Amino acid sequence: MGLPEEEKENTSELVKFFLKKTAKVELPVREIRTSHIIPGLNCKPRPIIVKVLNTSEKSRIMRKR
Repeated sequence: MGLPEEEKENTSELVKFFLKKTAKVELPVREIRTSHIIPGLNCKPRPIIVKVLNTSEKSRIMRKR
């Protein structure tokens, strides 16, 4: 599943939208500790790394995969 890349995009908002659309999971942006696109890879779209504040939120997301 690829998400189109844009310059100066907010990856936290992108993750929030993606989870809501594909996994039907509501994740408030305040629950995202950090998110970023892996730099330097030549593939498009590049993977996004997401860290959440609460491990129960992470478990909830992983169960929906």
